[in-house]
Amino acid sequence: MFAAFSALRDEFTALRRDLTTPVDLEGEILTMAGVTQLLGVSSKTVVEWHHKFGLPGVKVGRPWRFRRSEVVRWIGEHHVR
Repeated sequence: MFAAFSALRDEFTALRRDLTTPVDLEGEILTMAGVTQLLGVSSKTVVEWHHKFGLPGVKVGRPWRFRRSEVVRWIGEHHVR
């Protein structure tokens, strides 16, 4: 899990360096399964982080959707462990 966060922090640092780079929408929108895989945590933890700590995501009907770049940026800013 910590290796995943390390990689996300590196990606966050790169995003912060060049915020003018256009977002590639291919792979940008993640489902709950995509976010749990990216972060290495359960869906229950993702929902908890959303409600308690403001992890960016929205419910579209019943399913959740997340912008990968926003999740990566959030991880980098919040240093969640």
